[in-house]
Amino acid sequence: MNKSGIDASMRIETRCVICGEPEFYEVFPERLRDDLFTPYAFSARRSRKGPEHYQIVRCKTCKTIRSNNILEEEATNKLYSSSEYLYGEETKFAAETYMGIIEQIRERFSESSRILEIGCGSGFFLEKLQGKGFEDFVGVEPSSDCIRYSNDAVKSHIINDIFKSGNFRPASFDLAVCFHTIDHLYSPEAFVDEVKNIMKPGGYFVCVCHDVSAWSAKVLGESSFVFDIEHVHLFDKRTMRDFLERRGFVVERIGSLTNKYPLGYWLRLAPCGSRIAKILPQFILKKIVALSAGNLFVIAQKPAVRL
Repeated sequence: MNKSGIDASMRIETRCVICGEPEFYEVFPERLRDDLFTPYAFSARRSRKGPEHYQIVRCKTCKTIRSNNILEEEATNKLYSSSEYLYGEETKFAAETYMGIIEQIRERFSESSRILEIGCGSGFFLEKLQGKGFEDFVGVEPSSDCIRYSNDAVKSHIINDIFKSGNFRPASFDLAVCFHTIDHLYSPEAFVDEVKNIMKPGGYFVCVCHDVSAWSAKVLGESSFVFDIEHVHLFDKRTMRDFLERRGFVVERIGSLTNKYPLGYWLRLAPCGSRIAKILPQFILKKIVALSAGNLFVIAQKPAVRL
């Protein structure tokens, strides 16, 4: 039992999210300490001391990558519920990037369309939706600390909970989005099935997550942020398409995501980047740099009911 009241020995084996097979090859051995099982370690954009991840394995059958021997789900949910809000300065840049994906299908929606964001954090993307004229939106977020920092204009739209079956009525949303959430989940299958259930026929699902086959993951290896104690099932464009199509979605577009952040942000993510940042002037660190650094996006549709 660690200082957070979590029994770090309560671990479970995982199966491949695509084919369900348990057999695997090891990619990287486990890199964990007991003091990592804390709310801080399960907080977005935390600082890391080096590789911090479970055993990383590759499915023998379909080659999909996942974490193994992971902390059991109930304990992990408690850590997410107590996780900290650490990323305030980056939200406006992330919101702009995510809205860029929605703009690709903007003509399919009206201002009265009902929209759900799963894992909405402080609600920064909900603010962006509101600024674009959307009126009917809901967010779900387990971290009460993140919600505490949300803008009053959207706070009443956020449900403090884990997304699960029974939260919403079937066929009640035109669009569901999740940004850097799906790779944190124990059962992406159950998650996507429930998303599909609560979407209207012809509705859209937009998802962003790390791309385990991106150049950054290949160059940085286990130092890449894709390999992390928070990430359970790791996708690339091939496996994400396969996964969603197996769950009954029609994948309309999938590709690499270009993010725009200040140079200082990118340097914080890079090995030895903090040392470089210390010698650069602030006006350089604040320069906005567009980079396809290792995320993918997917736009998928729930098939319309045939007449």
